[in-house]
Amino acid sequence: MSQTSRRELKARIAFESPPLDASCAGSLREHLITATSRYAGIDTVLTGLAPAFDLEAVPALYNERWGSRASGITLIARSIHDVDYHPSTRCRVTHELSLERPDEEPSRTFGVVNVRPDGLDTRAFNEDPDLPWLAHATDPGEVGRELRAEGLLPTSRIARVVVVRYRAGSRCVLRLETAAGSVYLKVLASDGERIALMADALRGVPPLLRPLGYSSKLHALVLPELPGSAELHRLAFDASLPAAARLRWMRESGAALAILHAARCTSRPPRRIADDAHDLGASDAPLAHAAPVLLPRFVEGVRRLLDIGPEEGPFVASHGGFRTDQLLLVRDEAVIIDLDGLCWANPARDLGNFLAHLRWKAIREPHHAGFIGAAIPSFLAGYETVRDIPAKRWRACYEAASLFKIASRRFRKLTVSEWSLVPRLLDEAEALLRSSDPRLRPLLDEPGGNRRSDISRAELLSQKLGERWTIGYGVTEGEPEVIGKIFKDPLRGRRSHKTMQWLWDHSFAVPRPLGFLPELSMLVYLPVPGRPLGNGLFDDSGAADMDLAAAWLAALHRSALPLDRAFDFGNELKNLRKWAAVVGERHPDHAGAAERISKRLAELASELGAETVRPIHKDFHHDHVFVADRAHVIDLDEARLGDPTFDVAHFCAYLRLLGCRVPAMALTLGRRRDEFIAAYRCRSECDLGQRYGVFYAYTCLKIAKQLCTHSGVAPRPNAEAEYCQTAAMLREGLAALNCGSEP
Repeated sequence: MSQTSRRELKARIAFESPPLDASCAGSLREHLITATSRYAGIDTVLTGLAPAFDLEAVPALYNERWGSRASGITLIARSIHDVDYHPSTRCRVTHELSLERPDEEPSRTFGVVNVRPDGLDTRAFNEDPDLPWLAHATDPGEVGRELRAEGLLPTSRIARVVVVRYRAGSRCVLRLETAAGSVYLKVLASDGERIALMADALRGVPPLLRPLGYSSKLHALVLPELPGSAELHRLAFDASLPAAARLRWMRESGAALAILHAARCTSRPPRRIADDAHDLGASDAPLAHAAPVLLPRFVEGVRRLLDIGPEEGPFVASHGGFRTDQLLLVRDEAVIIDLDGLCWANPARDLGNFLAHLRWKAIREPHHAGFIGAAIPSFLAGYETVRDIPAKRWRACYEAASLFKIASRRFRKLTVSEWSLVPRLLDEAEALLRSSDPRLRPLLDEPGGNRRSDISRAELLSQKLGERWTIGYGVTEGEPEVIGKIFKDPLRGRRSHKTMQWLWDHSFAVPRPLGFLPELSMLVYLPVPGRPLGNGLFDDSGAADMDLAAAWLAALHRSALPLDRAFDFGNELKNLRKWAAVVGERHPDHAGAAERISKRLAELASELGAETVRPIHKDFHHDHVFVADRAHVIDLDEARLGDPTFDVAHFCAYLRLLGCRVPAMALTLGRRRDEFIAAYRCRSECDLGQRYGVFYAYTCLKIAKQLCTHSGVAPRPNAEAEYCQTAAMLREGLAALNCGSEP
C-alpha cells in the first residue's frame, strides 16, 4: 500500500465517529477562542502554543497535514479534548474534530498537535507512537481477524470501528460494530496484561464490568456492551431529577466500592501513600513554571505526605481512580468501569479520591455544593452496609493527596480558567492534613488518663480562605463532637484561645476550650448546646430568643474581657474601599451605590472610631448565636475593643439580609429587630444614636461584598438572587446614611 493510500485509510477510519453535541461544543469553542491570548505568554520557548489553542487556527494545521480541502472535506475543531504540558520541552494538545463531507452526516474524531521548541506537527489519534498497535486495532479487517483467532469475537464481520475516548500516549476506547451487536476495545499503552489478570481474579465481584478477555497482540481489554446504561456522573448532578433518587445512587456507589474492597483475591505489591507522594513530587514542573508562588505550599504538602510513615494496611483490591464518572447505572444499579487503574492499596485511597473529586466539583461549581454535602454521607453510609469505613486519618491523607493531584493537573493540562481556584484546593488539602495529625489526640483524653478517645471522622465545616479553617471531629466512646479551628497566623489562634478561655472562666456561654496546639496552630473546643437562633426567628419563642441574645451581648459589652487590639478605623476605611471595588467589579451598575457608601463613611470616620474602650464581638449575627436555657455565642476570633453600637447594628443588618431572602417574613423580622434593640437598651447604658446608622451602613456594604464573593451567611444565593440581594443591601446602606437617625 502506498504512503498516500495508507494516509487516506487512517483518515477515513479516524473520522467514522459519533457526531458531537453542537451547542455544547460551540459554547466551549467561544470560551477557548476568547482565552487564546492567555496561552501566548505561558511559555516563551514553545512559541507555537497559542495557535494550538486557537480553535479558529487549528483546522489549518490539520488541513496542511491531511489535505482535507483538496478532498472536499471541511474540518472543524470542536474543542480542546486533552493537554499534556511539560514546560519549555513540549505540549501535546488533543483536539476533538468534526469532519463534514458533502451529502454526509458530520463525523467526529481526535487529532493531536505536538508543540516543541523547533515547531509543531500534527497526527491522527491512531498514529500514536506510544500505542503502535492502535493502528491495527482501528483497521476493521485486522482487528476482526485477531479477535476471532483468540476466540474473543463472534464470526460476524466488523462493519465499523468508532473511536469513543482517547488519551494520547495512554489509552483509547473503540466501539467495534458488527451485525450481531457491538463490543468495546480498550487499547492500553502499558500494564494491560497485569490489569487483565487482576480483573479476571475479580470476576466474581458483581459491581465490576468484567472484561470478555484480553488480546495480547492488540494490548487491549475486550469489554461487553451494556444496553440501557447511563453515566452516573450525568444523572447524579442533574438537578431536574429527584434528589432522593440521586442520593440513592450515591449510596449504591458506596456499596459497590465496598464490595470491590471486600473481594478476596491474591495480594500483590501494594501502592502506598508514599508512592502517590513521589508521583506528586515528580509532577510539579508545570505548577512551578506557571505559578511559582504556589510551589512552596505544594512541596510542603508532598513532604508531609512522605512523612506519614509506612504503617499502612491491611490492603485491598483497589479501583485506583474511583470517581463518579467511573460508574454506570444499569437497571438502576451501579456498575464500576475503567479498570485500568486496578491495584492493591489502602481502601482509604479510593474513598479519598472519590471525596476529593466531589470537593473539587463543589469548589468549581458551587451550585452543586448543597447536593454534594448530602451525597457524601449517603455514599459513606452505602459503603458501611458492606464493610467498615477506613480510618478517618487515612481518608484525610488520601483525600489531601488527591486534591494536590487535582491542583497539579490544572497546570499540566493548562486549564487556565481554573488556576484561580488552585489556592483553595491547597487550602482544603492543608486543612485535611492538619486534621489527620495525631497530635490532636491528647486534648481528647481525660485529664486522669482513664479513657482515651479516638477520632472517628472529620469534616471541614467552614473556612475563611487563606486565614482559618474549622473542622468538626467525631470521637469514640460516646463523646460529643469536637471542633478544631486552624489559623494561618498562630498569633491570632492564641489570641482567640485566650479570649474563649477568659469568657468560659467567667461563666459566659461560649464554647468550652480544650486547648491550643501550637504545632498545628489549632484551637480545640467543644461545640455549644442549643439550636441556631435563626431557626426560631419566626416562632412564638422568637421574642424571648431576642431577649436572650441581647442579654449575652450586653454582658459582653459590660465585661472586663482583656483584649490587646482595638477597632482600627483607618484599616476599616481601607476595607470599605476594597469592598466597594469588589461590588463594582462584580456588578458595574451597583458600583456607584457602593462607592457612595464608602466615601460617605470615610467622611464620617470620626463616628467610626468615636469609642473604642468596650469589648465587642465584631461578627455578631444570628448564625453565631445558639439558644438553649440561655444564649450561647460562637466565633470570637474578631473580638476587640470598640464601640458596642457596632455589634447592635451588625446584628440588625444581618436580620435585614434575612428579610431580603424571605420577603414574606420581612415584617416579622422587623419586629424581631425592634425586640432585640429594646432588650439590649434595657441592659445597657450605650447610646446608639447616630453611630448606629454609620455602623449599619458599614455592615450593609460588607454584606454586599460577601454576596458578590459567595461568602458570608448561608445559603449562598444563585446569580439572580445574589444581584437582587446586593442591590437591596446597598439601598439599606444608603438609606441609613441619608437619615442618620437612630433606629
